[in-house]
Amino acid sequence: MTDSPTTISDWYAQQAATHIQEHLPNRAPIIADTLERLRRVAESAGRELPVCFLGQAGVGKSTLINALVAGSQTVLPQGGVGPLTAQATVIRHADHRFFQVRYLQAGRLNNLLFSLERSFNDRGTLPPPGPDPEAAEETRLEAELAQADPDDQSTSTKVDAYRRLAAQMVRGNQFAEVEVPYLCDRLRECMGNAPQWGTDAIPEDAERVARIASVLAEVRKDKEHTHRVEAGADPAAFHRELDIHASGFLAPLIRTLDVGWDTPLLKGGLVLVDLPGIGVANDEYRRVTSEWIRKARAVVLVVDRAGVTDASVDLLRTTGFLNSMLHESLSGEDADPPILMVSVVKVDLQATDARTKDRQLHGKAARRWVEHFDEHCSQLVSVIRGQMQTELAKTVADGGDQTLSSREEVMESLLANLKVHPLSAHEYRLLLEDDEDERPHISDLEQSKVPGFGRDLREVVELRERRLQERLSELREEAAEKTSAALRMIHAQWQQEDRAAEDAERLRQDLDVVAKPLRDNLLRRQGAFRSYLRDTIPVEIEKATLEASEEARAAINKYLKRLRKYHWATIRAAVRRGGTFVGSKHVDIPNELTLRFEEPVAVVWDKKILQELRRRTREMGDDYVSLVGEIVEWTRGQGTRVKPELVEALHDNLKADTRDLGRIGRDAVSELKEAVKAELFDEVNNKVARRCKRFVESRKDIGTGVQARMHELLEELADDVVKYAQPAAIKVLTTNYREVDEEITKAFGAYPNPIDQSVDAIVSDHEMYRRRSDAQRRRHVIARTEELLEQLGGIAPAAEA
Repeated sequence: MTDSPTTISDWYAQQAATHIQEHLPNRAPIIADTLERLRRVAESAGRELPVCFLGQAGVGKSTLINALVAGSQTVLPQGGVGPLTAQATVIRHADHRFFQVRYLQAGRLNNLLFSLERSFNDRGTLPPPGPDPEAAEETRLEAELAQADPDDQSTSTKVDAYRRLAAQMVRGNQFAEVEVPYLCDRLRECMGNAPQWGTDAIPEDAERVARIASVLAEVRKDKEHTHRVEAGADPAAFHRELDIHASGFLAPLIRTLDVGWDTPLLKGGLVLVDLPGIGVANDEYRRVTSEWIRKARAVVLVVDRAGVTDASVDLLRTTGFLNSMLHESLSGEDADPPILMVSVVKVDLQATDARTKDRQLHGKAARRWVEHFDEHCSQLVSVIRGQMQTELAKTVADGGDQTLSSREEVMESLLANLKVHPLSAHEYRLLLEDDEDERPHISDLEQSKVPGFGRDLREVVELRERRLQERLSELREEAAEKTSAALRMIHAQWQQEDRAAEDAERLRQDLDVVAKPLRDNLLRRQGAFRSYLRDTIPVEIEKATLEASEEARAAINKYLKRLRKYHWATIRAAVRRGGTFVGSKHVDIPNELTLRFEEPVAVVWDKKILQELRRRTREMGDDYVSLVGEIVEWTRGQGTRVKPELVEALHDNLKADTRDLGRIGRDAVSELKEAVKAELFDEVNNKVARRCKRFVESRKDIGTGVQARMHELLEELADDVVKYAQPAAIKVLTTNYREVDEEITKAFGAYPNPIDQSVDAIVSDHEMYRRRSDAQRRRHVIARTEELLEQLGGIAPAAEA
């Protein structure tokens, strides 16, 4: 081998492909298909593994991530803008540190401006401004949220959120004391408009306004404009710029923020995603969070010493995490559900309190701080597990009866794999900083429990790596087995002694007697399988979706009945915004109804469609083994009429091909599951949001009787969701299934009639006999085949990735 290929894929392309194509052409596409799947799996080694951090705004997510990624340094600024922005900060490995951002367009800023002016005008705080040509109807609805519910104490909170958001951009401090007219004028200047309230910018604010105006100008030219900053030779400048974007005056304008950091923890594709805190003040939160949660391989719920609350577990449900578990956990032997971890932060505060009380009672005999810390950490593990079980049980009970057992399976799986990590990121960083003015209570980093948490995160990567290597090993072995079987078949065929044409014909006639009933049986089974793929599954998809829809209708009605107890103006505020409103009560109608529709669909999809598809695919492969195996057994009893080497080669090809059929079904089903999980959620969610929009466009949200109409809307929504979501779900499931159908059909197409293929392999036609009659050519083919078999023995174990 002149090029010394290091993988079976390279070796096959360079050495064996031409030989097999020439002498056994029907096997070449089968081997090529296996090698293509091997290539795709090897390429997946480069995919990222997102681990999402969820928690209340200000709970300490950023501090924890900083400790994990950068030790005593700072990747994510802490104590930033709080629940005002919906950006997700993504941290991945990079050899050289950098960050890059994409910005929101000016429409978001204009919404903020108009909301401030409108809400304060209604309270007589500002003189009425002149007409604003940019104030579209969408902006008007945004502004009215501040006065949605006159009995809702969140009214002033909403207005204050607008003011703080503006103060963050203009003054660089959301808590700065500044008049609203001043903020409105500066926001206008940011968008290139003249001030209307007669105020002038102070110099330091003018610099920030100019920077924002520059950013918006770039975005107007290119809405996908990306700003990238690398650490370079001035780390201080890099961190200042990162601070400005992550928690400074530009933070409210950030659409995406990606950070690259040179830390071993993130090698191998691990990506940490700091999701927006619970209670953010704009509706990007749901989209940003759900998008990341549904592709996460692990979710870290960050809580403080209060532990797991009903709000924490409800967050796991509303973000789609529990439904993602449904999609994965019900898939039998190939299930790969995401992992849930709970990180309990600020345990050091509990230890400090306990140590203080201990000293008051026992003086110098009091236990050391570390002992109190270890004790609290140990206790919290069982406490958190108990809290999680209690709160999950409530969530499991709040749903349809038909899917109750499936939800219970998910809860059991989640609790069985739950990892709890009480720790102190603060103490960890103090020890690394080695500051004489602020000494840590610990003397070893392990005492903080942070390194142990990091090792569990690495385990997510290592688990993926082990599964990937197992899959690669399976496919390499499969490719080697098929190639070896094909080469041994060629070897046996070319060693076969010439036989008279009449002997060959008699052998074929005898074989046909055996093969005819097998062939008829095979054709019936193939026809039934094709009918199952083409006709039965689409009908089953529709039937299963209809069944799931009725279960969903009951769960949706249950939720809407509870929603009708809310103040009607709160419901109106939500409907006007496509179904979402964050006030004293968090209303998210599209998300809630989508999750309740998706849940039973996920259950019937996994249990009634995917598992059955996999079973039938495997059965078809087993049929091939059973039917062709009878021919193999017959030939073994024919003595010298058929050489044993040929029969064994035929049998090896059959086993390799059947093994392939079972795996095709598994791979295809796994890919389908991922597509359905993402697309079904998006499609159904959009349908619900559009129903709310039509209600507003029909102006049913204003005028006499609006309260009654709001309640009527809720009564109608269950039927409307089923009406619109049902065909959408059928469409998504059917469209994605068709892609799998094509792949399975293509795979079986390589074996159009294995009975006839077996007969032809045993009794070569007259043309093949003439080709093999040349003794010199026979010696050459046999020698080359033996050479390739020897090479394959050395190349098969090589790694692909």
